[in-house]
Amino acid sequence: MQDNLEEMTSGVKGENAVKIYGEDLYELDKIAKEVKDKLEKVPDVKDVGIYRELGQPNFLIEVNRENAAAVGLNVQDVLDMVSAALGGKIVSQVIEGEKNFALQVSFPYEYRQEPARIAGIPIVLPAGGIVPLSRVAKIRYDTGASFVYRENYKRYIPIKFNVDSKDLGGTVEKAQKEVEKIKLPDGYYMQWSGMFNEMKEAFQRFYISIPISIFLIIILLYIFYGNMRNVLLTVIAPICTVFGGLVSLLITGQSLSISAMVGFVSIIGISTFDTCIVINHYIEAYKENKNKGKATFETIREKFRSILMVGLVASMGLVPAALSHGVGSQVQKPLAIVVVGGMLIGTCIILLIVPLLFRFVRVNE
Repeated sequence: MQDNLEEMTSGVKGENAVKIYGEDLYELDKIAKEVKDKLEKVPDVKDVGIYRELGQPNFLIEVNRENAAAVGLNVQDVLDMVSAALGGKIVSQVIEGEKNFALQVSFPYEYRQEPARIAGIPIVLPAGGIVPLSRVAKIRYDTGASFVYRENYKRYIPIKFNVDSKDLGGTVEKAQKEVEKIKLPDGYYMQWSGMFNEMKEAFQRFYISIPISIFLIIILLYIFYGNMRNVLLTVIAPICTVFGGLVSLLITGQSLSISAMVGFVSIIGISTFDTCIVINHYIEAYKENKNKGKATFETIREKFRSILMVGLVASMGLVPAALSHGVGSQVQKPLAIVVVGGMLIGTCIILLIVPLLFRFVRVNE
């Protein structure tokens, strides 16, 4: 399952990959070795490997045009005879009742496996007579491509690697700086894929969606309160909650990841909702008794328990995930740390600091 997930993100079985594009497989293999050497020098980069395309043993038969012409043969004549001898040739159809079978003839198995026998394959001459294949062709062993990777109709060779660090972005950026030192021939270029690219794209979406969401929240709060002062008082707690989440990441040595960003979105929503409840209850209490002190005391008395329970449940429930070190913890741990730290600080702000600011709340009569 992990291999399938990695192959979906990077195109190969590895968390991240460098893809080198070009036409010449031998040149691609040479560049890939240089890239591999550079990646292995970067701290926290591990499991570096090249998905080699070369190395497949081949048995090549190269027709000598001059020798073939000297005995009255052309290249195609020789290739047709070799193809029939090694691969077989359909010479007739056999019919048995309603069944139709192709009758194929070929040389015995030994002629298709032993180089000496292949070299001795008889080639029939147009004028009569027979010559061995070795007289009109050069037969030799060679290595070629066992598999050619293509993407968008272009050849490439992948180098996969994993990152053994909490800071995926920083480690890959170091690797990119090292690899950029390699001078590529004309027509060759590199692309980075995998978890790093997924993270970059996700951050770009967050950079767009989060400001839009905050703007819409402010608009809705303004419509709800009818003045900007109460809106500004409401966003104090979410800001402090975000600060608490950042401090938690800093203390635990975690980097800002997609998981952490999801945690920030969660605690912003919870703290904004809690602050709205507290301020709205204060406004209703003030309208009843026209006394700010009594309204503040009543708000604390009525909402203290519920706000505290929300904060404790949200934070304490994720403590095991924040302290985990098992398989998959690198995904859930940043989110849990942000929620635990952010909600603890955010809840304290809502219960202790926000009531002190009630005297600045504007009540619309």
